[in-house]
Amino acid sequence: MSDTTDFSWVGADGTLHSGSAQELMRAFVSGSVPGKNPVWRQGWSEWVLLSDALAERLLDAEAEGPPTVPESAAVPTSPMIDPDATCEELTQPLYQLVRAAPPPPRPVPPSLPLGGTTHTVPPPVKRPGLRMPMLVGAMFGLIGAVAAAGIVVSAATDAPTRALQRAGAPKLGLPATPSPATTKGCALGAPPVEIAPRVAWVPSLHAATLSDQRVAIGVTATEKTGIGLTLAIDPLTVEKSELLADARHVAGVVPSRAGAFTLDRFTRSVPDADGFSLGMTPAGFTRIGTDGAQSTLWPGQAREIISRPAVVRAPDDNLAVAFRRGDEDRGVVRFGWLDAHGGKKSELGLLSVASGVIAEPTLAVATDRVVVAYAARQPADAPWSIELASARLGELPASTLRFGGDTSRDRPAVAPLPGGRWLLAWVEGDRASGRRVRAQALAASLSAEGPVVEIAATPDPVGALVLHAAGPAVLVLFSERRHRQSEVLQAARISCR
Repeated sequence: MSDTTDFSWVGADGTLHSGSAQELMRAFVSGSVPGKNPVWRQGWSEWVLLSDALAERLLDAEAEGPPTVPESAAVPTSPMIDPDATCEELTQPLYQLVRAAPPPPRPVPPSLPLGGTTHTVPPPVKRPGLRMPMLVGAMFGLIGAVAAAGIVVSAATDAPTRALQRAGAPKLGLPATPSPATTKGCALGAPPVEIAPRVAWVPSLHAATLSDQRVAIGVTATEKTGIGLTLAIDPLTVEKSELLADARHVAGVVPSRAGAFTLDRFTRSVPDADGFSLGMTPAGFTRIGTDGAQSTLWPGQAREIISRPAVVRAPDDNLAVAFRRGDEDRGVVRFGWLDAHGGKKSELGLLSVASGVIAEPTLAVATDRVVVAYAARQPADAPWSIELASARLGELPASTLRFGGDTSRDRPAVAPLPGGRWLLAWVEGDRASGRRVRAQALAASLSAEGPVVEIAATPDPVGALVLHAAGPAVLVLFSERRHRQSEVLQAARISCR
């Protein structure tokens, strides 16, 4: 083993370390770097599991080239995936998380109001008219009192209470759900249907439009397998399902607009382009070509892990990229722009809250704008809330807004709607009350518009949530934890006007 060859590796604490092969081995023996975490050696084109590197003697001085583990290969479709297989939540590079067993299911109370709304001012009570024999003077006195009370009730019930708030501003409550007959909004076009019986524990989900009525979906199944689905929109049916496998690791299954699927190991592939992937190297956030050529896009700041990058292609063919640097407890959200070939178009912007916990971000682009959404807890013991940021294409968001209300909301997903509007979906509830998947249309200003759409109610945890605009409809994909070590993937359709 050589002391002069530098390696980089992800430690058990989730931070990036560098050193010689002997220092890496000492870290492995001491337990500070698990064998299931990835390592990188100068000259390699990808991260490699430390266990694989040791088995193939890639840490030895004479091992100069990258590993020779077989490339991704499709395997015969299987109606059932091993229920005892596990799939951890992955980051770039890999970060192993310890997850507790899911709580026992509890019934969802049927009386939970939409949007957490409550009516604090009762409607005026209609009383029988006064009889003629009553004194005329008393009638005039009562008329004045009733008129004053009516003014108070009208002012209270008409006061707007829904708002998007700047981070740190006092929280505002949500109003009663507007009538769909008088406001723009969305409605559930098709209820959830099960499209995959067993997927990963908090799976990675990606979708690509094949036509107005067909969508390709990629989802992780186990640590080394994924599923490629072709889904018809109306009615919601699975036209094709194939099980895919990689000998080393599957961090994501990314479909292209042609219906092909790419299996990611430790980077995020970008389909429908020149053929490249994005991810962390010891030099920073990097573009990696299919030939292994590397170009550092945003250098430095490589001491901490990042979440799996969210990448969305804009109408001008440029790429919006967002990810969380660091773990939930000490992370920040970063956002930037790349050109169609993966070249740097902007600096790396910063979106965050003053303190607290931050989840990984999601993205959506429309004709001229981009929206970034992520869940945050500020402070760390507060309920989850949703942070939203918007900017013109090619620009960086200047500030964030908080989707209002006191109810805990997390796992946000966003999709564009016609007319510059957006659809926001989220998960709310907890172990005691059950979970609900909900959505609401947003105006171009990101203010709430129309009624809240009830998509699903379940006593089980919801692992992942994704929205995908497909023609006139929006496809809702979410996983529900019904099994001990896996989840069920469901799809629903929302129609908006």
